[in-house]
Amino acid sequence: MTWKQFAFGFRVDPAKAPPDSAVILLHDLGATSASLASVATVWGALMPRTAFIAVDGIEQLEPPSYGSTEPAVLDRTARRLDPVVERQLRTFRPAVGRVMIAGFGYGGTLALHMLLSHGWEGAGVLAVNARLTRPLVRTIKARSKVRLVECTNDCASEQSRVREFAASLAAAGVDVRQTCLADSALSDEAIRRAGAYLVELASEHSPVAHTGIAHVSQTLCVRT
Repeated sequence: MTWKQFAFGFRVDPAKAPPDSAVILLHDLGATSASLASVATVWGALMPRTAFIAVDGIEQLEPPSYGSTEPAVLDRTARRLDPVVERQLRTFRPAVGRVMIAGFGYGGTLALHMLLSHGWEGAGVLAVNARLTRPLVRTIKARSKVRLVECTNDCASEQSRVREFAASLAAAGVDVRQTCLADSALSDEAIRRAGAYLVELASEHSPVAHTGIAHVSQTLCVRT
């Protein structure tokens, strides 16, 4: 793998061939992109033709409302994040055919918001320990796929909350799967399980033109 630093994070490219897919990595509040370097290494071994783009300083993109899950705050953060990622994606020649978002904690919340409220088009979203907010406003997309990984010491009680959220996504037409682990979000087991979900998303998706992570679709929105 080839590591490249840029102004707001780092990128890991395949060493032997151009990438045919890309994963955008979003870290949790209080962390940095460096916290996801080991994640990119493990997942890179699973997906050798995939580039990983880790974006730094999510909280710095929206300093007045640190950690807020209000839709307006998430909207602004997504739009500020978009050009950072787009600049990296444009450097790939040829362009990658599949783009996924994998977020941890607040990064997972933001990733879900990009898909459910902005109609983001891509291979899917992987959210690890995201704050699952309701009500949901989403743009109907037949290809929408979400994979949820919840890591907690109280898996029994959290499992019902995750299942309820997953059921609301499924009712809105999203292809969703979830798992709960009695472990930390960056544990070996959590990274392994999340990586398996990511491989699944990439293999099930037919390449489509990338339109930006904060792209707002003009199709019908529904509230669940």
